Amino acid sequence: MLARAKKAFTLIELIAVVVVLGILAALAVPTFSAVKESAAEEIALRSAEGIVNEAEALAAFDGATMSDTYIDAAGADAVGYNAQGNTITVTRSGVSKTATIANDGTVSVA
Repeated sequence: MLARAKKAFTLIELIAVVVVLGILAALAVPTFSAVKESAAEEIALRSAEGIVNEAEALAAFDGATMSDTYIDAAGADAVGYNAQGNTITVTRSGVSKTATIANDGTVSVA
């Protein structure tokens, strides 16, 4: 009688593969979460800076100093932003960034 060739995986081999894939997934998920959070933070930051830059451009075009009116005009098409006084808060993907405009015209974003 001829010996049959092995054509299937054993249960132990399948379990080992599942365990290895589980370990790799457990290592990868936190990394992807950190990257996603970092990206959302960067998007909010750039959006706030963009609104400030647009407001500065509108004010310069009119030969005026930046005011709430220019900030509101610059952010008219932006979703998820709130302007009050000399600050703009932009929220993107659950992350908020605030741009503050000093009296000398400098902008800080945090």
